[in-house]
Amino acid sequence: MKILTKIIFIIFLSIFIFSCNKKQETKIITRHIKVKDSTKEKSDSIPNKFDCYDGSQTEMNVCSANELIYYDSILNVRYKYLIKKIDTEIKDDYENYNLRLKTSIINSQKNWIISKEKNREVFDIEYEGGSILPLAKNTQTIRDTKERIIFLEYFIHED
Repeated sequence: MKILTKIIFIIFLSIFIFSCNKKQETKIITRHIKVKDSTKEKSDSIPNKFDCYDGSQTEMNVCSANELIYYDSILNVRYKYLIKKIDTEIKDDYENYNLRLKTSIINSQKNWIISKEKNREVFDIEYEGGSILPLAKNTQTIRDTKERIIFLEYFIHED
């Protein structure tokens, strides 16, 4: 199953490389893009390897899906790393701090997933039937995912 996932990711990455034009940058004038990103300065520290906003609507939809896969994979790696890090510290934890922290982070992650999906539902209503719907949902989810990565990084680097 892991090999299949890697193959799919490589295929999507290949599609991205051929479908995204990196020479020009244009902006889509829609309300979801105009929203000011409150974590822009912090999210700039997360590598941005995608420029999906130049091309046909289909190309932008496909590219943003690939971008979402990329950031979601970073999030998953960081989350698993944090849980593993906390697990190694639980052994020497006489006040159960790390066990409580782990439980809280797991619950927070579950709630974040619900919140992320609710944000996507808003765009289902806003752009119902429109060809921009996948791009709008992906852009919001990418923004949410980057914010979550920053949140998890705080606990990973906290010592």
